[in-house]
Amino acid sequence: MIVYPTFREAVAHVNLDELSARSGVSVESIEAIIAGTAPASLSVMMRLGQALDTNPLDLFRLEPAMEAALASAPTRWVADADTLRRVAHARTP
Repeated sequence: MIVYPTFREAVAHVNLDELSARSGVSVESIEAIIAGTAPASLSVMMRLGQALDTNPLDLFRLEPAMEAALASAPTRWVADADTLRRVAHARTP
């Protein structure tokens, strides 16, 4: 579960219907982001940040514990779609 405490604080006293209308993000999606049951895509972060007149990088900061856990996790990179297909094929029994 990914929780964005600064986003929760920013929308605590905001009418979600109005925020939805200004941002083009559904109320259900906003509620899921608040609850931590769905992550916010970059596009959604940008639209909500603009609607709230806030820098999305400030608005969508992770909890310190989650940020620390992600920082220590191993990183995997996929070069392109063909590499991704080869990796997926190699894992298929």
